Amino acid sequence: MLKKILIYFVIIVSGIIFGYLSFISPQENTIWLFLTFIPFHVISLIFYRETKTITYYHILQILSIFGFFMIFEFPNSFRLFGLISFVGGFITFLLAFGVILQHKSEKLNERSFFWFSIYAMLFWSLYQPLILNLFINFFGPEELAIRTTVIVFNVVRSSLIILNVVLQIMIVRSNEWNILLSKMTKPISSSYNLDDLPFFQDNKKEEF
Repeated sequence: MLKKILIYFVIIVSGIIFGYLSFISPQENTIWLFLTFIPFHVISLIFYRETKTITYYHILQILSIFGFFMIFEFPNSFRLFGLISFVGGFITFLLAFGVILQHKSEKLNERSFFWFSIYAMLFWSLYQPLILNLFINFFGPEELAIRTTVIVFNVVRSSLIILNVVLQIMIVRSNEWNILLSKMTKPISSSYNLDDLPFFQDNKKEEF
């Protein structure tokens, strides 16, 4: 129970900080944005590694986000981190789609992972400038329209974090419930019958 409460607390606090920083000055707080984006994925890698595909999904999600934020910290290494962000985001999307096809987890988990990968690609990867430019070209070229488009884009990006936090909490709750059920239904590994003790085994042999 305490573990679940602590996980909820970490996810909620991280989401609040990430949402606030992403709205006011994302390019000036890239390290903090990265650190507050990944807690759910780190927690999942520690406690909820359901399948190898899901494990790879979380790892790639962390790497792709790391590549995107490091572009701003180390602009001279744009090619390296840009490649990590661009390719990592796409592979993460494919892995999330693969999780749905495998259908080895709860539907909520599978659909949420798919949504998280789309959200990361749209707003926190090298695909973001391309998508934002599409909106600017569609609603522009007036300066007011461009400014409004950028503001709405940032508001939507930050607002969707609320949805992400809710989904992450629901995933944790679902996983914890499944773990509890498995413990209740799984036989106790240390249990045994008296007949299985070596003493009784020897007696059985003598009888034959």
